Amino acid sequence: MKNFLLTACFLSMVVVTFAQESFHVVHVKGTVKIKSSGELVTSGSKISADTQLLFGDASSMAAVISTKKGRFILAPSSSKSGSSELSFYVKDIISEASGKLSTRGINNTLLDLRHYLTGNQVYLDGEGRIELNSVNIPMDLDRFFFIRYSYDNQTINKKLSFEKNELIISANEIYQIDGTAINEKMVQDMTLFYYNQAEKQSTEVVKFHPIFPENTTLLTEVGMLIEFMEYDTVEQKKADIEAYISDTYGKVSQDNLNKWLKIHFNI
Repeated sequence: MKNFLLTACFLSMVVVTFAQESFHVVHVKGTVKIKSSGELVTSGSKISADTQLLFGDASSMAAVISTKKGRFILAPSSSKSGSSELSFYVKDIISEASGKLSTRGINNTLLDLRHYLTGNQVYLDGEGRIELNSVNIPMDLDRFFFIRYSYDNQTINKKLSFEKNELIISANEIYQIDGTAINEKMVQDMTLFYYNQAEKQSTEVVKFHPIFPENTTLLTEVGMLIEFMEYDTVEQKKADIEAYISDTYGKVSQDNLNKWLKIHFNI
């Protein structure tokens, strides 16, 4: 009975604490509305713990920040919905962001590369580089990587550029056909292959999911993090930005992120 009372008191304190909190919306995926007014929730919106949100579907979400408590993710919860409508109060569905770390390091084998590239991969400023072991995974005129995908009922093969032992992932290169830019949203079933001319063999590496965030949008979102969050050190600031991008978009290379932060925020 005592344990039950303590738990009840703790939960009550959590609800009361969040009820007094306001949140700045940094990023929205899908459609999220304020139920009472029908107003769309967008980057820059300000909401409270008592705001009732209506989610367009189960995959819709919002990333929010509190100057006092940090970053959080708002997403619909099937266990807390009393009806088929995805409507929830912020205080009932708020959960801490996961704080995943970025990726880095040399890929020594194709199996390493497969593990490295599993899931959504984020490339900032439209391009990223992957460092490979040049002995185990050589790249030259006869040995190289290419991607294959479906577009407008066609099968497209695209050879990827490289520089020394770095594989280059470029949005401009991937999403062009015969020199003409294509709609990346129409691309399906992208797969990365390694080709060896001497062996006449194409080896499937991984189902590939590159993400190239719209730069203006990401600059605004990261700018909000820097403005509203308090950090003790630069490294803490970088770590939180890494975690935000990972939570919101996908895995990001530490080298790619550091270069992007230096160019755009001088940190």
